[in-house]
Amino acid sequence: MTVTVPAVPTYAAGEKLTVADMTAKIRDPIAWLMNPPSAKARVSAQAITSSASAWTLVGLDAEDYDWSVEAMHDATTLNSRVYCPANGLYEVEVYIVWAAPVGAYAGARGFHVRANAGGSSAGGSSVMTPISPSAAGAAGVSFYQAATWRVRRTAGDYLEAFVRQSQAETLNVNLYLGLTWVAV
Repeated sequence: MTVTVPAVPTYAAGEKLTVADMTAKIRDPIAWLMNPPSAKARVSAQAITSSASAWTLVGLDAEDYDWSVEAMHDATTLNSRVYCPANGLYEVEVYIVWAAPVGAYAGARGFHVRANAGGSSAGGSSVMTPISPSAAGAAGVSFYQAATWRVRRTAGDYLEAFVRQSQAETLNVNLYLGLTWVAV
């Protein structure tokens, strides 16, 4: 699952460009920059039981888009992972909607993103500090969380999202995990 970032072309003094040069050295790199590897995967509803300490891996069963020469996400096999197809700097986006609780809103909601974790909330390395704010409020109100940041990754690395909540009931979560290559 790796692709090669187009190299910066060099030219010799007096060199004449051929059609093949124009394609390989100009058209292809511009096409890459205009449409870099990018994917956004999501889960529509995953039940998350109440736990103040246990992180739950989120399986991403659908995609909004996957614009890479090599697939960055597979909705059926290892569907919690979004892969980095090339070396470089990536923009990561996470957007979460926690379903409204039946009772009064209480407890914390949080998410954590890890690289190469193998499905374990303690595996791999953290690429984003967990966010677990306390929430309080009336029943019937959904809770939203979102974050965007940049992280340098190597081709073949992957990201996985984990969530936890401490409401005294099981809550459904809708989660989107997006990854876009932005620079070498």
